[in-house]
Formats: sequence, structure tokens, C-alpha cells
Amino acid sequence: EPYSDQPEALEEQVISIEEFATMLQKDPALVREVAQQLGISTNDPQVVLDAVITQMQEQIQNGNEQVPPGISNEDGGVDRQRRL
Repeated sequence: EPYSDQPEALEEQVISIEEFATMLQKDPALVREVAQQLGISTNDPQVVLDAVITQMQEQIQNGNEQVPPGISNEDGGVDRQRRL
């Protein structure tokens, strides 16, 4: 089974929040990488996990639109208030 250790397999893995939390706890480099992708400055796995969960919830609420985190919330909130 020479192909069982393909690095690409990792990227396509679907994991639970619990599994992701465990990975973050064990891997400070992953914490830094995810924090950088989210545009936050932290080495705390819990802060990163909370940010990922928040982003997932926002994407669900926004119908999975690919909007940078923070922009749709603030601007959208103001716009909605003005329209009312």
C-alpha cells in the first residue's frame, strides 16, 4: 500500500469540531496557520476554535456567501437598519 500516506488526503478530510479542537491543542503551528487565515493574532487554540465556529455560523446565516469575516456583519447590520 504505497499510496496510503498521501499528503493530499489530509486536506480533503472532513473532521468534527472535537477532532479539530484536539488537532489545535496538539499542534501550535496549525493554530498559527489558522489564526493567520482568519486574520486574528493569537496562539490560543480555544480562541482560534471559537473564531472558526463563528465564521462557520456566519457562512450558514449568509447562505454560504464567501464574504470576508467582519465585513458583512457590520456593514450589513447598518444597511438593514437604514432600510427599516
